[in-house]
Amino acid sequence: MAAIGDGRIDAIFGAAGIIVGSWIFAEVYPYLEDYLYEIGYMGKVTIPKLLGVSPWVIIVPFVVAVLIMFYLFEKFGI
Repeated sequence: MAAIGDGRIDAIFGAAGIIVGSWIFAEVYPYLEDYLYEIGYMGKVTIPKLLGVSPWVIIVPFVVAVLIMFYLFEKFGI
């Protein structure tokens, strides 16, 4: 939308594609809903459940990675 406001003509086609695609999806989804739920339902899926490990095996490395990332951001001024 910002590009349209900036006067770029090509952005109008992108925005129109988004609107038309959303409209088509909204019209088709009710017909596909039952079929999609039938083939794709796997219950509540989490990364630990998917990998078959304890949640802490995912949480601890993630927290360590985030702390390292924050440290590097501070060190290099990013």
